[in-house]
Amino acid sequence: MTHASYDELRRVIHGVRRRWRLKIALRGAALLVAAGLLTFAVSAYAMDHFRYEPWAVHAFRIFAYVTLVGLAVRLLVVPLWNRVSEDRVALYVEEHEPTLQAAVLSAVGVGGRESPDREVSRALVERLIEDAVRKCQTIDYGRHVERQGLRRASGLLAAAAALGMAVTILSPAFMRHAAPFLFAPWNVRAATGGRSRVRVHSPKNSGRRLMRPSLARGRCSKRPARAARR
Repeated sequence: MTHASYDELRRVIHGVRRRWRLKIALRGAALLVAAGLLTFAVSAYAMDHFRYEPWAVHAFRIFAYVTLVGLAVRLLVVPLWNRVSEDRVALYVEEHEPTLQAAVLSAVGVGGRESPDREVSRALVERLIEDAVRKCQTIDYGRHVERQGLRRASGLLAAAAALGMAVTILSPAFMRHAAPFLFAPWNVRAATGGRSRVRVHSPKNSGRRLMRPSLARGRCSKRPARAARR
């Protein structure tokens, strides 16, 4: 077997596999960004709905983090972690390029063996590999495979990024107020001095106080008013 021809065939297979993995990564990142924005919106609305009670802040913060981690594992880690064999990649190329007529799949199946079968002569194996390489040249070494998929995945990621920028610029008030509790909770804790309740202004809760004033403070605030009446 000519090692140069088989190495060239393997480069074609590895190039297709890299483009497939890149498509999976781009599509997974786009879906993760879109799902992250939705998760952030739901968590922010729920925090505002429950007036930023401590249990609501902690619960929906955990919900947002767990959801994002789970989606990242499902959309990125699991598809990219699995190793795709050369036989499966060759079959994938054959499905996208029917003109190959199973030449690549046959060459990879025979050439990948350490020692060919006795029934298959070495000359036949070399002819299969050389024929597969020639047919790969006619399809530009498989560069057309996943080209449309990469374009669609790139467009999807660009659309998700544009949506994220629009949400950042045009976000409603409740999302802006909830952002510190989700993205920088340690800063909120430091600013409030470790208190469990904080004052958060929102259009829904305008005019309300999240921390009820003590009775002593209420009496102190009413005494000047009585003195003024006298």
